[in-house]
Amino acid sequence: WLKLKAEPVLDQGSRAAMACPYGKASICFPLALSGPSALSVLASAADCPAQVADVVGYTTQKSREAGAATLRLEFSQSEGGPEPGSYLVVLRSPGHKGWLPGLAGTRPSKDGELPGIEVVVLGRPDARMESVMYLPESTLTLLFPCNRNGAEVRFIR
Repeated sequence: WLKLKAEPVLDQGSRAAMACPYGKASICFPLALSGPSALSVLASAADCPAQVADVVGYTTQKSREAGAATLRLEFSQSEGGPEPGSYLVVLRSPGHKGWLPGLAGTRPSKDGELPGIEVVVLGRPDARMESVMYLPESTLTLLFPCNRNGAEVRFIR
């Protein structure tokens, strides 16, 4: 298992970008998406409407125990959330052009709680650049800080 560290770096446009090291899917969470599949997901999302979501947190204990890192999002009453279930999504951080594929599951709704999802964001390449696996939490916190309107989400249909 590799220790992962992400730190901001400057790209050509002087906008902070996230550095994310190569990795491999963990034994306890061996999820990876092939490069061609990831590109197909991104292409499929081009015509899907985007919803704005609030970033309210990161990896839950249950997801951490499964070996994953996640992003927790909530939707406003006006936006509404998805029906209960699992979804293929793409998401991006405000101010960034690129979209990242992810797997989302709805969270059980409690009284007074806004509809929300927990997303495994896929974007960390393997050493051969053949597939992507989940981004570590340290990268998620830099790319998607907790705040209102902190992410755009497209649900793939």
